[in-house]
Amino acid sequence: MWLRLHYPHAEAVHSGAFPPVPCQVIAAADNPFALDEIEDVLRAELACVARRAAKLPGGRALLLQAHARNASLVFSCPMLRVSRLHVDDGSLAGELRCTADALPFEDDAFRLVFVQHAGHATLDVERMAAECVRVLAPGGVLAWSGLNAWCPWYLRRRWGGNGPLPHAPSARQAARLLGRDGVVVEQTVRLGGSWPRRDPQPARSAFAPAPVTWLLSAVKKHVAVTPLRALPARARMPVRPTLVAPSQRSVA
Repeated sequence: MWLRLHYPHAEAVHSGAFPPVPCQVIAAADNPFALDEIEDVLRAELACVARRAAKLPGGRALLLQAHARNASLVFSCPMLRVSRLHVDDGSLAGELRCTADALPFEDDAFRLVFVQHAGHATLDVERMAAECVRVLAPGGVLAWSGLNAWCPWYLRRRWGGNGPLPHAPSARQAARLLGRDGVVVEQTVRLGGSWPRRDPQPARSAFAPAPVTWLLSAVKKHVAVTPLRALPARARMPVRPTLVAPSQRSVA
């Protein structure tokens, strides 16, 4: 009886007579920054950087993001002309295509450079950091964000069968890395609660639960050039013999 009641329903579903029953399918993305659940934190990072960039003079900005989908997120910075690139199969794509360790821009080209989790998808983070410092103008701001390895959301993705994320430096390691290239870290803020959608705002307490991401901002030092005073030319004088010969006294 049970089979007789349910079997026609199954046939009706397969034949299209009844609409299919909605079900939730959780797909594991290779790149976690393509997920809907992380977008709130990414928007909060962009808002923090935009507030800092509002104090900069006009010029250009470079935004390096971890996935092509992040290009749809709004980055409001009217004073700067923003160039966006994203990680694509180990290289950078978008307005142009290049590698992260050889940016096709001249030195001191940008007032602002924001590396938004692009370090998680780049193999050579050190060379990418050096390139970002190279294209940053003196007095410009370099912002860098990354995932917190002790965040419950990160640990759940790592131990839940999604696999570990690509290696990226921690906030302290990134600060040391950028410090070697001549920038000074101003501050480091942590955003999000234990889960991305819980509280994307900056943590206000040092005892808050492990946040999802961290965001540091650094300033490139001004290169002070001190003009050297030209030393006067010194004429060479020939060595002349003494004019007076030493006297010789006889001793009795």
